[in-house]
Amino acid sequence: MKRTLSVILALSIAIAAISCASISAAGAEDGIARGVTGDCTWELDGTELTISGSGAMEDYYYDPIDFGVILAPWGNEITSVTIEDGVTHIGEQAFVFCRELENINIPDSVTSAGRFAFFDTPWYEAQPDGVVYIGKAAYNYKGDCPESVVIADGTVSISADAFRDRAQLKNISIPDSVINIGYRAFEGTDWYNSKPDGIVYAGKAAYTYKGKCVGSIEIADGTAGIADNAFHNQKEMKGAVIPDSVIEIGDSAFLNCPALEELVIGGGVRSIGRMAFGHCKALQSVDIPGSVNSIGDDAFCNCDSLSGVTVPPSVKRIGSRAFGYRYDTKVEGFTVSGYEGTEAERYAAENGFAFISLGIAPTEPANGHIVGDADTDGEITILDATAIQRVLASLDVESYDESAADADEDGEVTILDATAVQRHLAGLPCSENIGKTVTV
Repeated sequence: MKRTLSVILALSIAIAAISCASISAAGAEDGIARGVTGDCTWELDGTELTISGSGAMEDYYYDPIDFGVILAPWGNEITSVTIEDGVTHIGEQAFVFCRELENINIPDSVTSAGRFAFFDTPWYEAQPDGVVYIGKAAYNYKGDCPESVVIADGTVSISADAFRDRAQLKNISIPDSVINIGYRAFEGTDWYNSKPDGIVYAGKAAYTYKGKCVGSIEIADGTAGIADNAFHNQKEMKGAVIPDSVIEIGDSAFLNCPALEELVIGGGVRSIGRMAFGHCKALQSVDIPGSVNSIGDDAFCNCDSLSGVTVPPSVKRIGSRAFGYRYDTKVEGFTVSGYEGTEAERYAAENGFAFISLGIAPTEPANGHIVGDADTDGEITILDATAIQRVLASLDVESYDESAADADEDGEVTILDATAVQRHLAGLPCSENIGKTVTV
């Protein structure tokens, strides 16, 4: 509780010291302010804010040392927010202290929300006591927490600090759909305190390692996600085996594991989070499987023994300083191997690293499609389920392949296909061909 109060106090001081109403209105000749937040864009018309795009919003942080703060660019005088289909993450402190914010429209594409995203807003205060859901994320527990809590079926993530210091919480039912859990989500609960030392699982996520890890770990087959900060600061961990069932590796999952030298990343991993393997100084090589499509900022930063990396053509995004850096300094002689015309070549060129060409990237058959890739962007994401739902509701979509949309391969496109995509993303049983290329 003291830690929570200190954070709130710091936020309050920061908000008093720096005006939240300062808005960058680049391109606002029509009176509408616009800008970029993470993978998304924002548009402010008066006090009405719209967030659109495909992917995550930016996280916004205060500095607990000098009480400075990086404020969300739309300020704190907004009265309503519309988050459009396609946005997957609501940034930390995105709407903190927006004391006029009463109306928020949140789509099912939102699968995670950062800490304090809605702190001190009328919208949050109006929510009933119990688990507060933001899209498909269990954001936190409002009011007095009972001894037992049930997380709703279909929930994909549990936000950072969601149940932190709820000492009375003894039992929590977590569905298999949950694959992402934020930092310290269950710290200080009786549920966590009663767990034995070792890997603690919650739903289908590896939540954390309790106690000191000496040697190597092997994450259980069937695990779908590795939580944010799950194994960070395990300074005697020497090896980690991640099974093919894992879909995503969370932010800072293995941050500051300086003895980690043996790493196996399973062939089902699609995203590697921000700083996931940062400061793993003994790591000499990493094999990135062809399933990965996103590598976050600083993912392998400060891996002093890593002299090069091979990036498969499946990777569509490599974040800043993802590898080849010690803090802001480039590693001399670092090489990036990959196919021409891919994200690997772009990253090498933009960062001044030597690029080792593996040739021209292989192309998919002209008469083939990826099962479940309804929006035809080459990967399976929640946006494919959204595209199917929009078409079934007679709404417009930018790109759509009906053959690919038949995710359950029963010969017709129904709501069950959107469900099949969602089950695939959550690591639940579904059509075995989702994500595979088939010819017709």
